[in-house]
Amino acid sequence: MSRLITLMSCQWADMELEELFCKAKAMGYDGVELACWGSHLDPKRAALDDAYVAEVKALLAKYDLKCVALCAHIIGQCVGDYNDPRLNNFAPPQLADQPDAIRAWAVETMKYCAIAAKRMNCYVVTGFTGSPIWKYLYSFPQTTEEMITAGYQEIYDLWVPILDVFKENGIRFALEVHPEPSDLAGNKARAVFAGFYRPCVPCSYERRSGDFRRPERAVRLLYRLRRPEKRLELPLSWARGRGF
Repeated sequence: MSRLITLMSCQWADMELEELFCKAKAMGYDGVELACWGSHLDPKRAALDDAYVAEVKALLAKYDLKCVALCAHIIGQCVGDYNDPRLNNFAPPQLADQPDAIRAWAVETMKYCAIAAKRMNCYVVTGFTGSPIWKYLYSFPQTTEEMITAGYQEIYDLWVPILDVFKENGIRFALEVHPEPSDLAGNKARAVFAGFYRPCVPCSYERRSGDFRRPERAVRLLYRLRRPEKRLELPLSWARGRGF
């Protein structure tokens, strides 16, 4: 089977599904990677409602489109981030300015995403983990080693129960790594990735102009982990230039 060329729908989550599918097909895409928010896929409903899943699948079939991945970036961000008013833009409006409720919603919804992916015949959910230490990037006020260690432990504690649901459903979670917030080159990050040993956890590395860490470092990290399940996905342009 040749590689599908699919459109990630996050940027147009306010567009109705049929309009999105019609445009994607007209532009020549083979499929879509559906956002789990907005007007696209409701993960809780897809996890629980057979008729809803059948409706979405029928619409995909109408335009001869495939859906092998779901995206849950803004939901995952609400898991690891905490007490940030910007999360009001991601969570349901009734949870605004309630950080504990936002996090609880995000954890539950990420679990629904895994079940929804299985029911939609997808194999992967892409997304972010959020970060309780990203706010400490600037060097003042000073950040202690203990604060960083506690932040990584918090991510581990939050995400292991979520990833267990992914594992139970045979779905992979593809972490989209932006080098700055995730710090793949750090020793503590290695420890967290090693602790996340679940057959469902590959690693998607997105390189953007302005990134100051090189993707080769991520490659070396994943080889050191020696976990075949932690697949690294790099931009095609990067791979071609290195003989892949």
